Amino acid sequence: MRYDQKNSTVVSYSIERLKIDQLKNIRDFEFDLSGHRITGILGVNGIGKSTILHALACVYRPHDTASVEYNRLSDFFKTNPHANWQGSKFEVDIRSFELHANKPPSVDLKTVRYYKDSQKWSPKYVNRPKNESLFIGLEGIQTAGEDPTGYRFRNYKTIEDANEAEDLIRRDLAFILGRDYSKINTHVISRGSSQYEIEGLEWNSVTYSELSMGSGEKRVLKILKAIHHPKFDNGGLVLVDELDMLLHDLSFQRLIEVLIRKMASKQYKVKPLQFVFSTHRESVAKFTDRINICSLFQTPAKTISLPYVSPDVILGLTGRCEKPLEIYVEDDLAEDIVGDLVFKKDMIEFVQIARFGTWQNAFTIIASKVLQGIDISNAICVLDGDECNSEQERMSRFNAVLNGDDKQEQR
Repeated sequence: MRYDQKNSTVVSYSIERLKIDQLKNIRDFEFDLSGHRITGILGVNGIGKSTILHALACVYRPHDTASVEYNRLSDFFKTNPHANWQGSKFEVDIRSFELHANKPPSVDLKTVRYYKDSQKWSPKYVNRPKNESLFIGLEGIQTAGEDPTGYRFRNYKTIEDANEAEDLIRRDLAFILGRDYSKINTHVISRGSSQYEIEGLEWNSVTYSELSMGSGEKRVLKILKAIHHPKFDNGGLVLVDELDMLLHDLSFQRLIEVLIRKMASKQYKVKPLQFVFSTHRESVAKFTDRINICSLFQTPAKTISLPYVSPDVILGLTGRCEKPLEIYVEDDLAEDIVGDLVFKKDMIEFVQIARFGTWQNAFTIIASKVLQGIDISNAICVLDGDECNSEQERMSRFNAVLNGDDKQEQR
């Protein structure tokens, strides 16, 4: 978000589309983020989930943050003897919303390209769109109590965080972790002219600091403090690597519920706050109608984005199927029907059943196997019958996916 004082104009931004030509191991990748304010990225280890987050983290130039806050491409893609990153290239479609004091709002869409074809990345940092942005990675998940030098923090003074934002954070934290927290505190350590802060909570009449806090508590608290921070009141971008880290599944799902509620609040109707995260949790499929799902799959030629597929499908696409017959179905009901038939035929030990999600994914699965040279004679995709009922329609759809002629919104 940017405020133009001279013209009394508020400008906010949202990322509508990401296209990566080449970045680390990701090639010819495209994904649409315009459907929902929240996006979850899934995929096997090493496929590029974090790389996508790193690219998005460098799209904007936050107002008052320095490079240490992870918003420069050189923060994530450091030159080394094995990689100078030359030839890396990606682009984003950014929609801007200008809210004027004395006239109707205006909306614009432009494409910004990021690349490295010399010693430095382009565009220059100062020329990037100015908008609040924050990346939360896996650094700092260690609590002060787990820090070998944590004794430095033992002599602190406690300050209660008593304000409206902290009350919202406390209630969200209680809902996510199932604990009725009564206070959120900040503990201040003074050492000479320097001051340090660590987190603190009060629950069940016990006040404790980060020296006694669980890692899961600390990380959820950090995420909640980020999305409730005043700097995001006018929109922005928050990215979290491994959102499910240190959380059991119920807490993970509750955290997503909190994020959905926050992004849908009235204040972000025209000043969007976007939230993008990576995860390995299959339970994220529960939210496919409320968040964008990007399931990554790598072929020899490109990186494919699927709306949602289960880990079992990804496992089959890698060619590591332990059972000779693979049957892919759309949903739970189809899985139950096929499973019952397989059981009656006494073929359980020979058949692997997996869900592929939306019907379009059936053609992507088979086409991906063909592109990898995997034998498809023992692979079956079962459609519910409401789409592609004729042989001609099915072959046309299959050939479109195989040749890359299908549109992104059809995937």
